[in-house]
Amino acid sequence: MTRLTTGSTSVVNLYGTSGVGKTTLAIKIYSNWSGRKLKVDFRGINDMKSVHFHVLNALTVSDKTVLIYEGNLVIVRMELLKRDIQRDILLLLDNVDQFAGGQGDAATDLNVTFLTFLRRLLGLTTDGQKLNLKILTTSRTLLRHGDTLNVHNFEVRKR
Repeated sequence: MTRLTTGSTSVVNLYGTSGVGKTTLAIKIYSNWSGRKLKVDFRGINDMKSVHFHVLNALTVSDKTVLIYEGNLVIVRMELLKRDIQRDILLLLDNVDQFAGGQGDAATDLNVTFLTFLRRLLGLTTDGQKLNLKILTTSRTLLRHGDTLNVHNFEVRKR
């Protein structure tokens, strides 16, 4: 919680082996978050079109399910939300394993595309302005981000 509410880290990845309690910890943080919060479970999702679809549905403040969408619409909707809400917003992305940076060209391409999507959601600024969107992810592996995104990987282990 401290990493998300203080400092320059806008993305925290909770990683560890299956069954260690990553999602339980993420839900605890999510339930204690005082600002606006959105949750998306990526279990079974393996392409960016589905990522955009599920995040857009989480951003849609109605009882209706989005049936038609574009990737850019997700970014526009997030920008409107960030502008309208003065408090920090938490976006919990659960089970991002397939986007975390596995082996092979296809996995690397998917990881780069996913990180580009996160950067666009955050709307990273270079003028030192504080970002009001924080992203919490859970994965079985490190979220490989290179130097392109400030991610704090936090390993969750059983005691």
